[in-house]
Amino acid sequence: QRRDFTAGGGKLLRLLLERRPAAVSKAEIHDRIWPGTFVSDVNLATLVFEIRTAIGDDPHAPRYIRTVRGFGYAFCDTVTWAPVAPAAGSPRPEAASGSTRC
Repeated sequence: QRRDFTAGGGKLLRLLLERRPAAVSKAEIHDRIWPGTFVSDVNLATLVFEIRTAIGDDPHAPRYIRTVRGFGYAFCDTVTWAPVAPAAGSPRPEAASGSTRC
């Protein structure tokens, strides 16, 4: 099933996937998604909520996105990519599976 995200949500998901399983700091996320712009941590939390909702992740028992308290976030599972026509010129995760736990 195809998942669509806002531009910021797509950028954050891509960043987390590129760096998995390492955690990405909030500062780096802010610099990559909103360069040169001040935004509060609420904006970041909203994007994480958007992604978690789309992929069916539970923040209280995360399987995919781990919150690193006081630091940032990490994508902690493997991903299977399926060939789909990109809506905005970027690949989308079709399914995620694996044995790595958050």
